[in-house]
Amino acid sequence: MKKLLSILGATALVVSAPLSVASCKKKVIHNIDDEFDYQALKNELMDKASEVFYRNLNEDFGKCKNISNDEAKEIFTFISIDNLKNHEEDPELNNPDSQIFKSISNDVNSIVNFNKLNEDITEEIINQLNYRPLLQGIGNPFKSYELTNIAIKTQSEVVSLSFDYVANLEMVIDGKGEIQNETIAYKWTFNIFEKKDIAESIKALNENIRQEISNSANDFIYLQDSGNLKTNAQDIVDKKVIGNQVIEIIKKVNSENSNLKLVTDNHKFVVNQKLTQDGSIASTKINYGLEFQDDWSIYQEDSDGWFPQDYSYPKWWEELMGPVLKQEKGANEAFVSKITEPGQQWIDHQLPQTIKDKINKNSELVVSEAINHYNLAENIKSSDFQKRIQANNYDFEIDEVKDYKTIAVYGAEFSNSQVEIISSSQKNIVELDDFFVPIKQNTTFANTKKLYEEFLRASIEFQQSYLLNQAEGEIQYKNGEYVSWENWEKKHHYYVMDVKGDLEDHLVQGGDGKTYSYNEIIPQSINLKINQESDKNKAFIESSNFAVGKKSRFQSFTLLGIFGHPPDRSKFQITETMFVNPSEIVTYDYKAPEFRTYFFSSGLKFNSSKTYFSFGKREDFICSESVSNSDKTFAAKLFFNFEL
Repeated sequence: MKKLLSILGATALVVSAPLSVASCKKKVIHNIDDEFDYQALKNELMDKASEVFYRNLNEDFGKCKNISNDEAKEIFTFISIDNLKNHEEDPELNNPDSQIFKSISNDVNSIVNFNKLNEDITEEIINQLNYRPLLQGIGNPFKSYELTNIAIKTQSEVVSLSFDYVANLEMVIDGKGEIQNETIAYKWTFNIFEKKDIAESIKALNENIRQEISNSANDFIYLQDSGNLKTNAQDIVDKKVIGNQVIEIIKKVNSENSNLKLVTDNHKFVVNQKLTQDGSIASTKINYGLEFQDDWSIYQEDSDGWFPQDYSYPKWWEELMGPVLKQEKGANEAFVSKITEPGQQWIDHQLPQTIKDKINKNSELVVSEAINHYNLAENIKSSDFQKRIQANNYDFEIDEVKDYKTIAVYGAEFSNSQVEIISSSQKNIVELDDFFVPIKQNTTFANTKKLYEEFLRASIEFQQSYLLNQAEGEIQYKNGEYVSWENWEKKHHYYVMDVKGDLEDHLVQGGDGKTYSYNEIIPQSINLKINQESDKNKAFIESSNFAVGKKSRFQSFTLLGIFGHPPDRSKFQITETMFVNPSEIVTYDYKAPEFRTYFFSSGLKFNSSKTYFSFGKREDFICSESVSNSDKTFAAKLFFNFEL
């Protein structure tokens, strides 16, 4: 039995000998809406709404960040130094029924271009099909706008009006149509100067800094081979290299200004992850090489109630994968070399013709089809990153020749820099504008082909380690009874219990003494295995998970099961090692899980097919059976060791 489990555990994804499909008699209709990940889509919508809101307000309010008192009187009806300077401690400032609150609110709202804002909301949110589930019966999710936290600060040369500008939104959060309210708020400050020349000096300084950042827009380089965009974003901040570049630019621009003293001690430098774009292809197709019977039907059962389905692999596939699955010496290197050759049959990168044309045009450049700067330039188009570039009039580009090592871009924001007006007899300090900083991520390898080969090597080693394990250990019930893997297999045929509903949050005990809910087991097991890998591999394998393909509406594996039916499901626990299997059903269409390692962490989002590696999936081991009205069992003989 140990040999059998070793084969299933090591080759549940792939084997070299012909096998048979096993499918049971009854189909189970699954409600897709129950599994639709409203929370994930809501997070994406909120990110988009926040960016649209900010971008429009920055354009409208940016004109009034630093103005003279005379300009304020021309722009506003109420807001001016005379009307603000004596109200610092006025409790009526934030009373919506007070006259001063209404006057300030009316003035602020008067400079918001709501027509432009609504056009962008329509184009970037309402008209996007992927957001439709959250907008059913709602239309425009932006329902109202308001000011909160109004404050006034008076100095000898300037009066500053600050406030939070808030958008109130509505969106559907579940399949039942329940509506939830959300808010987006940004803090703004209008500095109103008594002297026009000081206001002009501040404006000029801000504009000159922005222009100098534009001149250097292609020179903010982050060297990193990892595709984990989230950790990279933090690493950019922690290393301070680019943040210090911006400080030097600000110092250089202000060096000739005798009236303003720069204060950067309290500056903030953050990478806005909503503005990140990567150089992956949109769709990767792994050719598993399975050749199924064309006339196979789920209704053709044999005498034992099973539905055999013979299939085989083509010769080229067996020769390529056999040594890898057996983990023979040198097999991984040979495999990587083979599947990166021109015309290889394993991975179809499904490149758009425009990208193929660019690769052919610049044939002297060595690039990977899966990760390259041509993909990146295409992905940037119409993105929020590109809209920020355009809003700031930056001279930024992904050059077809020079940027052959660039694999991603990040949008950073430099804020909280201050200047002191030293021409004044009293100390006056005001904040400079926030500055957008575009960053290019370059690989340290000679080219992206070498980078991609290293990713494949690390992914193969990790997937071998995670998936190809022998079965060891025992199942223990809380009453003390032990069941061996061998007896468990014979008794339960590897059926997988559906833990939907009230069992979804059922807790199980891991061998490390910690307790996990079912929906934590898979990510926990993956993270544990990743942490055991070498630092050399870890940079490439952090974005690993099970997937069922982009055609499925499921966003992740949330249905986890244990093999078989313990006497009392509520008292079942896991000790040391337990095989657990994700199972998804899409209305009669049974989807086998596939373990993927994505190069970029963005691949994990919504089960995408962006640049990734996988050994494949096993459609031949799918099975479902309805055992009662209240219990359903699903099965897939995909074994892997969780090592909890």
